[in-house]
Amino acid sequence: MKKRIFENPLMKDRIMLVESSNESGGAHTLIEMELQPGSGNHLHYHKYITERLTAIRGELWVEIGRDRIRLQPGESITAPADVVHRFYNPGSRSVIFRIKLTPGHEMFEKSLVIVYGLAADGRVHKNGIPKNLDHLALLMSMTDTGIPGLLSFIQPYMEWRGKKAIARGLHHHLLKKYCK
Repeated sequence: MKKRIFENPLMKDRIMLVESSNESGGAHTLIEMELQPGSGNHLHYHKYITERLTAIRGELWVEIGRDRIRLQPGESITAPADVVHRFYNPGSRSVIFRIKLTPGHEMFEKSLVIVYGLAADGRVHKNGIPKNLDHLALLMSMTDTGIPGLLSFIQPYMEWRGKKAIARGLHHHLLKKYCK
């Protein structure tokens, strides 16, 4: 990917790829994100990825397991692999923070570009989740993401659906369209 800054026109969030997995020799992926008021992601976990979040500007709220933590600029917290987590901004101003994924994850990087592209094309719901279930299953597969809680019963179905989408070449289509 030549482009390094991407905007979600629906949520008005912005990401910048600071250091790709390829640039770090696979050690990590480093992303800087500007998260608008009222934005954030849903509770999820990554089976093999550790996420370190560092607030740069504003207050970032993080939920890890049962704990809710408010990060001030300069403060960091780590969501280990297989632990349910999310980040969000309940404030009135945007928040800038960094996300360090360990190990690096090229497909995670590309999935962010794809979901922002889908948003630009009007193919996501207002909460940022793709309208097309195959797109969602594929993105979950690409990002090593699991569903916790009451909806965890659909995880095997989503994994199956993601594999079917890959077998049909959907990932190639979306990569070609959005990750130029």
